[in-house]
Amino acid sequence: MIEVIANLINQIVDFFVKLFYICLLIAIFGLGFLNWLGMEVEKQRRMREGKEGRQ
Repeated sequence: MIEVIANLINQIVDFFVKLFYICLLIAIFGLGFLNWLGMEVEKQRRMREGKEGRQ
């Protein structure tokens, strides 16, 4: 009986560890994407300001 409970706890811990790593990966990729998106928006804004400044 103890082996069954230990096995179940092991599986639960394993599941949460995998879930944690997946969330971590999603967070890292999400932050990287948002950072890249922010830089692109900033570039577009600078270009627009530059064009308006020349007129």
